[in-house]
Amino acid sequence: MTRLIFLNNQLCINNKIIKETYIYDDGDTRIFSGEFSVPDNEYFVLGDNRNISFDSRYWEYPYVKKEDIVGKSNFKFFSNPNILNVVFICISKNMLEC
Repeated sequence: MTRLIFLNNQLCINNKIIKETYIYDDGDTRIFSGEFSVPDNEYFVLGDNRNISFDSRYWEYPYVKKEDIVGKSNFKFFSNPNILNVVFICISKNMLEC
């Protein structure tokens, strides 16, 4: 099990502070704090545009089971991570749905 803690928007994984230099800072002052225990073989999904991302922090069941991840990244909208790095991931068994 992995322990995630958000304190004033700062992410800690298993008590280690994570430097998230790729996060887009739009000047929004919303603060998120919370704690999650991620079960083995499950994932906690976070958006890089954290202030407006509807990600695992807000889902009723915040984890994605490993067996439910069936696709890989199809493309990147921007390739320069200093500007913005957005990755489209299709999680579908039918690639025509992407």
